[in-house]
Amino acid sequence: MLRNTSLFVLLTISSTAIARRPHKKKEETKKTSQEKNQQSVTTETNNQQPPKQQTTPLQTQTITVKNNIKPDMLVYKHWTGKYEPEIFTVSINGQTIEQDKEYKVLASDNTLEVRYDYSFANGFRKGAKIVKFQIEKDNNLNLTFSWNDEWHVIMDHTTPLEAKKVPFKPNKV
Repeated sequence: MLRNTSLFVLLTISSTAIARRPHKKKEETKKTSQEKNQQSVTTETNNQQPPKQQTTPLQTQTITVKNNIKPDMLVYKHWTGKYEPEIFTVSINGQTIEQDKEYKVLASDNTLEVRYDYSFANGFRKGAKIVKFQIEKDNNLNLTFSWNDEWHVIMDHTTPLEAKKVPFKPNKV
C-alpha cells in the first residue's frame, strides 16, 4: 500500500510540474514583449541622426600617363622557351590604356590603380592583378612592365603600395 501511495504522489507531482510549464512560458512571453517595447523605445531614440561631420574632399589631379610597354617586355622567359601572351591589357583607374599612347587620368588622393590582365598558351596560364601606386612628385608618368620585377608594373615617380590578384576578364582585348 505504501508503494502505491508513493507512486501516486510521484505522479501527481510530475503532472502538476508539467501543467505549470505553459504558465512560465506565458510569463516569459510577457517579459519578451515588454523587452521588445523597451527595445523599440531605445531604437527610436537611437535613430536620431548624429550631427553631420564635415568630410574633407579627396584631392584630385589630372595625371598624364604614357604606356611605354613594348612587346619584348611582355615575353616570359622559361627554361622550356620564351612565351608571349595572346592577351595583355592594361587599365589605369578603369580606363584602358593602349600601347604607345598617352592618356590623361584623374588621380584621387595622389593614388592610381593599375590593372593588368594576361593570358598565355590559349588561356592555360592566365591572371590579373591590380597594383596601387602613390604618386610622388611628377604629373607625367611612364608605364613599363617586367616579369622580373616584384610588382611587374613599373611607373616613374611613384611608389607601389599594394598588389592584389583579381579574376581574369577574358572579354578585354
